[in-house]
Amino acid sequence: MRINKDYHIHSKYSKNGHCKNEIETIVQKAISIGLDEIAISDHGIKHVLYGTSEKNLIKAKNEIMDLNEKYKNINIKLGIDVFILFI
Repeated sequence: MRINKDYHIHSKYSKNGHCKNEIETIVQKAISIGLDEIAISDHGIKHVLYGTSEKNLIKAKNEIMDLNEKYKNINIKLGIDVFILFI
């Protein structure tokens, strides 16, 4: 069985250096290893250590919309890594 999707990828928008990758770099790598769909799922706002901000979620959403136009061979989604202990 070939895995061609990944819905749990962090980007530079998770704080405290949890991940330092630009979303476009992630997309390019995903394409290079044969993925056809990914979700950028940074930590939610309420996560104490790595939570993103509302401002950064909006930035990520806009970036993803632009990248979906640029890269037609992969579907890029926006997700959230929800830490249910803080809900």
